Amino acid sequence: MDYLTTRGLVLRTTEYKETDRILTVLSADHGLLTMKARGVRSNRSKLKGACQLLTYAEFTVGEAHGFSSITEATAIEMFPELRMDIELLALASYFAQLAEVLSQEDAASPALLPLIAPAYCEYSVMDTSDTQPETVLPLPVTLSVTPVPVMPPT
Repeated sequence: MDYLTTRGLVLRTTEYKETDRILTVLSADHGLLTMKARGVRSNRSKLKGACQLLTYAEFTVGEAHGFSSITEATAIEMFPELRMDIELLALASYFAQLAEVLSQEDAASPALLPLIAPAYCEYSVMDTSDTQPETVLPLPVTLSVTPVPVMPPT
C-alpha cells in the first residue's frame, strides 16, 4: 500500500455510515482530495480534531478498496475564533466553497491555498460587530471575484 503525506485545508465534510466521514481537502501540491476518515465520529477517535471543517492539517493517506483513507492526521491550525462568530464562520464557509469550485481534483493548485489559509488567520482576529458586510470581503478582489454587496432592507 502506498502512502501519501500532505498538508491541506478541510473544505467540506460529509457524514458517512455510522462513525465515518468523507472529507474534501484542498492541498497545495495535490489539489482537491477526497478521503475517508474511518471512525472519526466516535468519541475515542485520534483523528477527530484534524478532520473538522475549516481545519488546516497534515494528513497521511493510504489507498484501500479503491478509496483514499486517512491513517494519520495532525491539526496544524484549527482557527477557533472562526467558530465563535457566526458571521466569520459564514464568511469562511463561503471561501471554502469558492476554493472548492476554483480547484480541480488531483490537480495541484499552489496559488489557491496560500490565499485562503492566511485569509482565515486574518478573519479569525477580525471584529465584525461594527463592520459593514461589503468591507469584510477583501479576498474575492484578490481572486478577481466581485462580491455582491448586501444591502439592508429598507
